[in-house]
Amino acid sequence: MTASQPYLEMFLDSLENLSPELTRNFKLIYDLDVRIQNASIEIDGLKSEYLANSKSMDNEARQAQLKIINRKYEKINQLSDEKVQLANQSYEMVRFKK
Repeated sequence: MTASQPYLEMFLDSLENLSPELTRNFKLIYDLDVRIQNASIEIDGLKSEYLANSKSMDNEARQAQLKIINRKYEKINQLSDEKVQLANQSYEMVRFKK
């Protein structure tokens, strides 16, 4: 959990007065952020494991481990893109509501 999460939780609690669509988007952004943070922690563990064991691994095992790590990074990029799309969608909702 990061230092910003308590702030985000308080922010989410204050969303009662927003439209259901905006509330939904902000909650989805928060959920995506949590998933990204968890994936980052998982990647850190995989990288540490890889660095600790890479000398004892054969080339095929090293390549397999690197593929796993790269797939996790790709997943983070995908989740980040979804966050950006939701943020843009939310911005457009607020912008056109004026």
